[in-house]
Amino acid sequence: LIVRKTGLDNYGEIFRQFVTEPLGMDSTSYDCPVLKSTSEKPHMSWGLCSTAHDMAKMVQMLANKGMTQDGKQVLTPFHVQQIFSHGGGVAVNDGPYIFGLLPSLIVSRCYARLFTPEELGVDSPYLLKSTGTSFPLNSIEGYGLGTMFVMGNRGELFVHAARTGGFWVVAPGRFSAYIGWMNGELNGMTQYAYHLMGDLLNALEESSTFKISKKNVLEDNMEEPELCGGHDMYIDWWSKMGITSIKEIVGLPECSDGRRRTQTTRIHPDAEFIKEMWSRNTSPE
Repeated sequence: LIVRKTGLDNYGEIFRQFVTEPLGMDSTSYDCPVLKSTSEKPHMSWGLCSTAHDMAKMVQMLANKGMTQDGKQVLTPFHVQQIFSHGGGVAVNDGPYIFGLLPSLIVSRCYARLFTPEELGVDSPYLLKSTGTSFPLNSIEGYGLGTMFVMGNRGELFVHAARTGGFWVVAPGRFSAYIGWMNGELNGMTQYAYHLMGDLLNALEESSTFKISKKNVLEDNMEEPELCGGHDMYIDWWSKMGITSIKEIVGLPECSDGRRRTQTTRIHPDAEFIKEMWSRNTSPE
């Protein structure tokens, strides 16, 4: 349908003319021999060859309402909003256990709900060092057109956490980031890398200053949004646990040769228990 509307008969050429060329993505193409993809017969999901430097330009455009940094409109604001909206169909695209049997993806500090072992109906071999330990099951609150919805420190974030290509995040009107990596297997190191994105997102959020209008009867005040919505709207899990970094929960992984890295960050007493819960893929009743 897209090809017919443009009058062109080559999807790769359409992609170049309307997306990569306006964005200056000179190293991005569907002509990708290693993936057996060509512009004439592209592999739509896995057939695009690109670089982290190029992909960052795509993410910048999404954060800028579909425009390039020099003002070229690549996507309309409506189409960007569609990407950042719930998908249709019958797919389960919200809730704390959105991806079923996939391991927990914990990349944020604010949550609408935390869970206890009793709620999940499981016992742990680890003796809890503190009472009332509760933990999130997933940072992903919803899923749109290839976009995951995460509750940020001071507003909603849109992210995509991929094994192949990297991790990107957009805070509309505030910031965007792209971290390139490649890991074909969903293993412990991949999961650890995902968790460390929590520290990165927290740093980006705390470095991004902006104000919103708060009107009252007498005057219009501009104030910075409060952490996790303020007024106990959402739960700041980091503060509840008394941590300042996700590394205090996940620790450091072993080196490829089995050696242990030097741990300089303190580890929370309940870290092993929480990591076990995340690895169990246990769904609430």
